[in-house]
Amino acid sequence: TITVASGTNFYGTGNKFYVDGVVSPTLTLNEGQTFRFDQSDSSNSGHPLRFSTSQEGSEYSTNVTSSGVPGNSGSYVEIEITSNTPNKLYLICLNHFGMGGNSEIIKN
Repeated sequence: TITVASGTNFYGTGNKFYVDGVVSPTLTLNEGQTFRFDQSDSSNSGHPLRFSTSQEGSEYSTNVTSSGVPGNSGSYVEIEITSNTPNKLYLICLNHFGMGGNSEIIKN
């Protein structure tokens, strides 16, 4: 579950993504699985979560599906981890710099 709240990460203090209540976590995701990031909490409004191969870089979209509008019921972003997925991805907000901080996805 993704929520947005004030917090501190690599970029300082302000609105940040929280994953299951933790700001800027490192997530280890297994190859061969699909992971869904639920953005239905109203705090996500205006903060579309995406993935990037660098902190706050361009969007990585291979095997990524987004559905709905962040902050509305049923909204999510999903990523399938395959052998072609980079070994490290970062969580980013398409609209705001620094929200993902140093949140990483490490491929296992």
